[in-house]
Amino acid sequence: MQNRVMEKSKILYSIEEILKNGYPIKTNIPEDTRCKYCNKVLKPRGILNPINKTINVFIENEKCNCKQAIEEREKAKEKLQEELMKQYENYRKEEYNKKIKQYYGTDFITAQFKQKTLENFITNEQNSRTKLAAEKFISDFKNFKNGIIFEGKSGTGKTHISMAICNELLKENTPIIFGTLTELVDKYAKFYTNHTESDLTKLYTKVDLLVIDNLGLEPMNDWLLSKLFTIINERILNELPYINTTNYDRDKLKQRLSIPNKVCETTNSIISFFYG
Repeated sequence: MQNRVMEKSKILYSIEEILKNGYPIKTNIPEDTRCKYCNKVLKPRGILNPINKTINVFIENEKCNCKQAIEEREKAKEKLQEELMKQYENYRKEEYNKKIKQYYGTDFITAQFKQKTLENFITNEQNSRTKLAAEKFISDFKNFKNGIIFEGKSGTGKTHISMAICNELLKENTPIIFGTLTELVDKYAKFYTNHTESDLTKLYTKVDLLVIDNLGLEPMNDWLLSKLFTIINERILNELPYINTTNYDRDKLKQRLSIPNKVCETTNSIISFFYG
């Protein structure tokens, strides 16, 4: 039974098998070819019509099994896989960008946003390392699996450098969401349904890059803190990068993310995410 099933499934035959089995040939037989490496004769192969048992089509000749020929096929296979992966990645980016546009349009990519570049970022003693960190983040973005936090007083260029990073990555059509925590969670209210809430959370946790600007400015409450924890925790689990900017150092940010009169482990966890 097994042999009969295997025989039924076979449709590709060498010219020797075709002649041996007496299958009628209803098309011209291609010429033999030779391996360009070892000069072995490579016979044509035909496809058997399973209904009338005739050969109506010949495809490429048999393949040579010499070392060089095998290596060539492996390289061609790798190239094809790379091309397919590239096509998939382009498709994935397009789908994410469609989803971002559904909720955000192009609200955060303003004319002012586009003007923020690495070239016009003014460095000084306070932020000289910031530009280096940004350049490293961009160059190693595909391998970057954690977050980066830019902290400092207002006017030190935190938002500028974050926008500059985004503008560089947007050249590659990288899906990005940029906003304050309030702007991010306001989308839950604007588009509220159970389905949309889940969809938005998935978008925030899986988009290629999430930037939360001016973290710590908002008065904190349980719901806001819970959303922030979920988003950052999931991004860490998914090994996806994020950027936070804040006017506060570690201790002050912890205070800003705390709920008055509460000892909150969630806040402690979030601070640990950011600073280790």
